[in-house]
Amino acid sequence: MSIARIRRKVALLVAGVALASAALAGGVAAEPAQAAPQAACRQYNYSQGGNGDCVKAIQALISTSNHSGTPGRIDIGAPITRDGSFGPATRNAVVRFQSYNGLTADGIVGANTWYKLCNGGVYAPTQSLINDYNWAFSYACY
Repeated sequence: MSIARIRRKVALLVAGVALASAALAGGVAAEPAQAAPQAACRQYNYSQGGNGDCVKAIQALISTSNHSGTPGRIDIGAPITRDGSFGPATRNAVVRFQSYNGLTADGIVGANTWYKLCNGGVYAPTQSLINDYNWAFSYACY
């Protein structure tokens, strides 16, 4: 089971417990569950020249990606700077990530690349990368 799937199940469980507790305490009427909206970052395409927190999230997710399942290896070889600026190094990392993952290697982070970034394996050997991944996943993926 992927980390993304586990996180979604935990979030649903926590929400269910909170709703049940509220209903018992104060008689809150439960509404049917709505599908969560897609994270704002995933609704856009990003390419060289872009900047901001969504780009920083891309950089963090790419810097911790491991779809191969090979321990001790990220898809792009080494983490990139997570500064929020989509420059040549980020573009090259995106192209390598896309190529490795069977995507069109055009350097543009669109729907298919977002899907792979948010639903793949993770390799984060340092606390800094773990923190970056956790922030990026919660900010940009769901």
